[in-house]
Amino acid sequence: MTAMTEITGEMLALVAVDVPAIEVGPGCRRRDLPSAAGVRAWIVEMAPGSRWPHVDAHPTGEDVYVLEGEMIEGEQHYPAGSYLPAATCISCPVRRTGRARKPGSGCSGSTSWEIPMADVQHRVQFDFEIEFTNGGSLHGKDFRLDIPGDAISDAALVEQVVADMRLLMAGPARIRNKRIIVEPHKRRPVEGLHGAGARRYVDLSHVIADGVVTYPGLPAVHVCDYLSREQSRDHYEAGTEFQIASIEMVANTGTYLDCPFHRYADGADLSQVEPAAFADLDGLVIRAGRGKAGAIDAAFFRGHQLRGRAVLVHTGWDAHWATPAYAEGHPYLTEDAAVYLRDCGVALVGIDSMNIDDTRGKARPVHSILLGAGILIVEHLCNLAAVPDEGFEFSAVPPKFRGVGTFPVRALARLNAVS
Repeated sequence: MTAMTEITGEMLALVAVDVPAIEVGPGCRRRDLPSAAGVRAWIVEMAPGSRWPHVDAHPTGEDVYVLEGEMIEGEQHYPAGSYLPAATCISCPVRRTGRARKPGSGCSGSTSWEIPMADVQHRVQFDFEIEFTNGGSLHGKDFRLDIPGDAISDAALVEQVVADMRLLMAGPARIRNKRIIVEPHKRRPVEGLHGAGARRYVDLSHVIADGVVTYPGLPAVHVCDYLSREQSRDHYEAGTEFQIASIEMVANTGTYLDCPFHRYADGADLSQVEPAAFADLDGLVIRAGRGKAGAIDAAFFRGHQLRGRAVLVHTGWDAHWATPAYAEGHPYLTEDAAVYLRDCGVALVGIDSMNIDDTRGKARPVHSILLGAGILIVEHLCNLAAVPDEGFEFSAVPPKFRGVGTFPVRALARLNAVS
């Protein structure tokens, strides 16, 4: 990759890989480029699933250009080619996460300016009409509301109006003449939307796609059309089309849940496990390793309130997902850790590693102990760095299959309200 940087009005071309890389955290490197006085320029390289290890603060402004892969900042996804000028960059102070199409391909360039900038805020001006399910309607003209960014959908705007005005029995709604204006916010955000008191979800699941191999030796996922959109046109009226997918995969794919039937023939299968066992569980994250391989013994869990909780072990190993390193020397729980968790009455145990057991031998004591006690297991979690140690609810809900002991889940952490 060749980078162009400006020094005293002249453009200098250089090969980026020739610039020394500085390790700033697991899977994160920075290459500082020559630049003009008063300006800092660098290239950031982030491995798939990695997170910037600290909150960036650029009170004087920052330009960002995504070179390869994808950058995730807050709730926003920026693909390769995205440019965030200083006036619109939201990097202060949200967390930044790297996502890449292939290992090592996440890359962005950043320029930090020493010229002070004003904090740009936006409001939306619009007309609206809301009907009520019990009769009547409400109309508004040139209504204005604060918004957190520089855009908002009509559906989100309706939700904000309903919450802002505490409307009950709200039915169909229409937004007209909407326009975004640059204007300072007039008041604090509405509780329950995007400010104080808001709840948010952290997705802890890997993406399952055609060709993905989760566990060495097991077949890759195959996703294709059973009925393509083109084929469906023969079955429906003009302009109406559908896609029905065909999926061929083993049950141990992606982020998945193990129930007792996975290990024991007489254990409960997915159709027999009660929803309370895997939904809305009080969660606890145990930090163990930061991407280092090795055994996680009972000592990591002592001194914590464990009973009745979903205990999620954060190793950082998810940074190796979909690479050969993921299966080599992965972190795992020891037998004494499993015994301790069982005796402490945990509800569920999850880990962001390739397996909760040591796979170098044939024994699987952790699976045997936990599943033997009816304690569910979730393996191949990700993004646990984005979840606090406590103060969240964990869910990993599988479909209701009879005769199946494992299956992919959409694992979620629902963060409690912050006042």
